[in-house]
This record gives sequence, structure tokens and C-alpha cells, in this order.
Amino acid sequence: MDQTIYLPQSQLLKVPDVADILNCSKAYIYKLVKQGEIPSVQIGTAVRIRPQDLDRFIRENLTGYQV
Repeated sequence: MDQTIYLPQSQLLKVPDVADILNCSKAYIYKLVKQGEIPSVQIGTAVRIRPQDLDRFIRENLTGYQV
């Protein structure tokens, strides 16, 4: 199992941060969260994403990448 860590593991990420990292819209990140593609933590009305969950999402969606 690949243990490559792309992001620091010390803090939860806000949706705009994840959108910047993936170079896509906040709406698309909310869609991925709602569909369960990216697990999230709900704190009141705030949505936060653990860096390790974003790492997993990135690894699982790599295409054309050979280890």
C-alpha cells in the first residue's frame, strides 16, 4: 500500500482550501462530499476534510500514473 502523503496531517481543511488544492470549484467539492467521494467532518454547518481523506481521494483517482 502506497503511504505517500501529499498534505500535512495536522489540521482539517476547509472546502475552499480543498478546491484550491484540486484546482476546481467549491461547488464541485461540496458535490463530491455529498456523494461520499470525499469523506468529511461536519462541525455545525461547517464542512471540513481531513488531509488523509483528501490524500486517499487523490491516490484513488490517479490516472496514467505508474509506481
